[in-house]
Amino acid sequence: MALICGDSMEPNLHSGQLVGLTHAMPPRIARGSIVLIDRFPLPPCVKRIVGLPGETVGFQLGEVFIDGKMLQEDYLPDFQTTFSWDCNQLTTTAWAYVVLGDNRLTSEDSRHYGIIARDKIIALVDAPASRTRFLDQPRYRIRKASFAGGSARSAISGVVRGDRF
Repeated sequence: MALICGDSMEPNLHSGQLVGLTHAMPPRIARGSIVLIDRFPLPPCVKRIVGLPGETVGFQLGEVFIDGKMLQEDYLPDFQTTFSWDCNQLTTTAWAYVVLGDNRLTSEDSRHYGIIARDKIIALVDAPASRTRFLDQPRYRIRKASFAGGSARSAISGVVRGDRF
């Protein structure tokens, strides 16, 4: 058992929540799995696997792109965005992963400290891996915004999670 500390996995895991751990690691860790990462001398942290070995993970328009295809992350709230001030993309090696917290606005994760070596992943959190899929083309949400004078104009506010124009 492990205690979740902090809010980097909200709303899917909560600070103070107890979760079961599996220390017997499979040969391949599935995208969407939640893992416990060793950060010695800091306490371990819980993050989600987003980028697999040999992939390039990019951050554009508030979304995650894997090898140029937009990743649809159904486990995130509809208006959650993923920006990175530290890097535009990360490329993993044969034995490394990109990990992100579900609360992307507060999470310190691969966007801050880079890719994670496989041997730093010490356990799987006992939760089913969330389903992820790729979109053939990014989709943009069109939002009506009011401006001075009362007129409404269309504004692109980010990439949509499943909506269409």
